[in-house]
This record gives sequence, C-alpha cells and structure tokens, in this order.
Amino acid sequence: FAEADRPVPYAPGKVYEYLPLGKPILGPVPPGDLRDLLTGLPHAYACDYRDAAAIARTVARMCGDIDAGRVRFDPAAIAPFSRVAQAAELARILDGARAGAGR
Repeated sequence: FAEADRPVPYAPGKVYEYLPLGKPILGPVPPGDLRDLLTGLPHAYACDYRDAAAIARTVARMCGDIDAGRVRFDPAAIAPFSRVAQAAELARILDGARAGAGR
C-alpha cells in the first residue's frame, strides 16, 4: 500500500465483481477510493489495515450483524457500479466532450 497518510486512488476490479453477491465484505484497507467505496455500502465493513484494534472491532461488529440478521444488501447502492451503468456514464461524458468540441 501507499504511504501511511496518502490516500490510495485504487479499487481492484475484483471488488466490483464481488459487490453484487450481497455477501458481507470485510475491508481492512488504507484510506482512499476503496475504503470510500466500502464505507458507502450497507453490507461492507471497512477499517484501517494498520490498526489491529479497529480490525478486531470491525470483525466483531460484522459477526454480530451477521448473527443478528442485520447485514443489509441494497442493490440500489451498487447499481452505479454495474458495467451497464458505467458504460452509460462513459457515453454521457464522451457525448459532453464531443458537444463541447463542436463549439
């Protein structure tokens, strides 16, 4: 991972394949795009990978939520990350760039 206080602008592609499965996700990760992504999902549990106590608390919270049936999967929360949604967003950006170039 990157330097301790520098956000990592990266999220592995496998994460986007795993998101729609609806399974709880434990993410002991550095600050950055991946943590931001996981923090915004109701079925994901993100924490700082350098903090053993935080990892232990997060694992305990995740296990407690699983045991109590509180893990909530929200398909709408991951919809923007589908290939279809990403292709539509790219098309919108390219259309805007093309329209701007014609001025």
